[in-house]
Amino acid sequence: MRTGILALCSLTFGSLASCSTVMTGTSQTADLVNARWSVESVAGTVEPQQGSPSATIRFGDDGAISGTLLCNSIGGGIRWRPDGRFEFTNEPTVQTMAGCVATDEARRFGRKFWDAMKTARYWNFHRDNLRIAFADGEVAELSALD
Repeated sequence: MRTGILALCSLTFGSLASCSTVMTGTSQTADLVNARWSVESVAGTVEPQQGSPSATIRFGDDGAISGTLLCNSIGGGIRWRPDGRFEFTNEPTVQTMAGCVATDEARRFGRKFWDAMKTARYWNFHRDNLRIAFADGEVAELSALD
């Protein structure tokens, strides 16, 4: 299996602000696949504390992405790649519409994440967490649930 290194860096005011490395074609993708990830923060907004996560995401071994927005399932329209990138598809994003018991803050947070996923560019690991970078330069931080 071919392996490579993809460095993901962000620049702030012309200086190197942060840099993370993704080992492609290695066990890094094995850590990603089929694990359920809880969204801890999006663009600096921290997940409101409640009984269950406002948003989760799962990276399927076939490249598919699915997850939850409160108690609703969501998926389609985007795929992940082992090189740390995302690609958008012609398939629609589909979401169930159950009435979930949650605070307005939790609803806004979950929606903020899934709206941002429409512009997802890169994923990488930072320490034990997963990061997703968006087109506007903002980042989501996620932690493994299982």
